[in-house]
Amino acid sequence: MLYPNSERLPLLRWVPCLLQSNLRPTAKLAGYGEETAITITEVEHREVCTMAERVRAHVSEQPFCAPLSDGSVVRMQIAVSAGVAEMQGDATNAEMLISTADKALYEAKRNGRDRTVLFRAMKQHPLTT
Repeated sequence: MLYPNSERLPLLRWVPCLLQSNLRPTAKLAGYGEETAITITEVEHREVCTMAERVRAHVSEQPFCAPLSDGSVVRMQIAVSAGVAEMQGDATNAEMLISTADKALYEAKRNGRDRTVLFRAMKQHPLTT
């Protein structure tokens, strides 16, 4: 079911709050359209994947009650797809880092959503469709 942007706004505010509460205090969140980018420094990519998967599972377990403009409320389960890339090995600048993480994100969405995809693994073992 699709909702108008005005009715999705509470959801777009709720998800980053839920994400932040499950990350390290040093993690930085930034809105990127309807997506949220998370920057975590000084962490190995395996640990980032573990964190991303933990956060993805936590958000999936939290029902979101969305108030609609007609006064009714709809309860939704939220699926989170995550693309993980790192500056060392996947990118040489911030623009390339965003691009590689985005490619991993869309690979996660193409393969069923509600999953985490590591860009490096995607390069090493490309999926055929």
